[in-house]
Amino acid sequence: MSSMRPSEGGGDGREEVAAGVGAERVRESGKDEGTPPPVLQAPAHLIARVFSQLDCVDLLNCSLVCKQWYRESAELREGWKNEYLEARHLYGMSVKRNHIHHPPPAL
Repeated sequence: MSSMRPSEGGGDGREEVAAGVGAERVRESGKDEGTPPPVLQAPAHLIARVFSQLDCVDLLNCSLVCKQWYRESAELREGWKNEYLEARHLYGMSVKRNHIHHPPPAL
């Protein structure tokens, strides 16, 4: 008499053997051992070229993918940060000051 539970499907064990063989193939192919996909292995100059075409939000999202992309995007992120701070200083602060000191006239 078998000690299988009903949820195990009552198979004859071939599923477990097939799963073991499949797992072995995955290990042999290197796909289950932390090998990064090819896009993450692209040369640094190619990554830099792609990153230079991205806007700030997309660049920040790419910097979260892996450590290499974080490092590769650092200079461009710094450039975006400087642009933001400069724009904030030139436009944001003056708009706030004008709004506070010179409220629009009541209609």
